[in-house]
Amino acid sequence: MENTQPKNATTLFLIRHAEKLDDTKNTDLSPEGFERAECWKKYFENTEIDAFYSSGFQRARRTCQPMAFSRDKDIKIYKNHLMDLKKVIEENKGKTILIVGHSNRIPTFVNKLLGEEKYPEILEPEFGNLYIIKEIDNDIKTELIVPLITQNATI
Repeated sequence: MENTQPKNATTLFLIRHAEKLDDTKNTDLSPEGFERAECWKKYFENTEIDAFYSSGFQRARRTCQPMAFSRDKDIKIYKNHLMDLKKVIEENKGKTILIVGHSNRIPTFVNKLLGEEKYPEILEPEFGNLYIIKEIDNDIKTELIVPLITQNATI
């Protein structure tokens, strides 16, 4: 994905963590999940990303790590109940941010920013959705690409 963003634009990319190993509370990624995390890394390799955010759950952090570490960037850990995309935009004007979260949280974050119920929860077997938010001069546009990366996909 190429960066073609005006200097005053702020872009947020939001993705769900990759496939999880099991249903325990803080599980790791499955082998397919590690593959998907690498696919996301490859997808974003030509995109300048200024900051990375992840929930504190291991599966989200492990999805984010390949992308952040390949750029020698730290991952900012957020608490799900405190995430506010409006605040993230305000704190990162003109930057590009990637946020990794969960099936029930990512759409909720976007809907809260928009002030409407535009996006439903992500279904359990879906892991390839990409939500894009562009903010320019307080004008917010969103896009959902479903599914961007499918299981066993190579980009």
